[in-house]
Amino acid sequence: MTLPTLSALTHPKSAPSVTFAHSGIVLRGPDGYCVDTQSLRDEAATGFALMANCDALKGRTLSADDAPLAVLTASISAPVSSPAVADPDVLATFFSTDSGRAALARSGQSSDVTLIDSYARGDAYYIHALDRSPNPMGAFSNEYWRAVALIKGRIVTLTVMPFTAYPLSGAQMKRQITYFTEDVLQANLDGRSVIVSE
Repeated sequence: MTLPTLSALTHPKSAPSVTFAHSGIVLRGPDGYCVDTQSLRDEAATGFALMANCDALKGRTLSADDAPLAVLTASISAPVSSPAVADPDVLATFFSTDSGRAALARSGQSSDVTLIDSYARGDAYYIHALDRSPNPMGAFSNEYWRAVALIKGRIVTLTVMPFTAYPLSGAQMKRQITYFTEDVLQANLDGRSVIVSE
């Protein structure tokens, strides 16, 4: 899915969490992150949102001393026909194939992606990948972490992408995706949310 340009990250419209109207899925990030409400796409079939440092979304220029500096994204699929599609064994098999690696690549070419690590934990399947395909935005690292989970009958894909100018270690990225995923899963268990109104 095409991401917004970086200029779209510096405006005051942000919220600590949002609820997607069509799916009822709540998106809530770790401390320090807010939803860029102008990135929201909420349709019957799919949903998307981008999260970044709350201060950055309010227009403040960040430095390497600020944390967090990664960009988080959430993509929501159409309703799935069976929860089996999110089974860890099914996902592990899929992402080991050319089709699975192609799905992880910006270029859609499996040869551009190296799967560094993957595992199931709790209700999510985690993927650590290196994408060598052309990076049109240039600002994001080619290395990222992703988590896939079934929430309210839809596949939700969460991603942590560091900035090339402020790289994160593998351990930092792993910690970010773990916190992000656990926060989203918890938000959809207890229903806490802040609903954005334009």
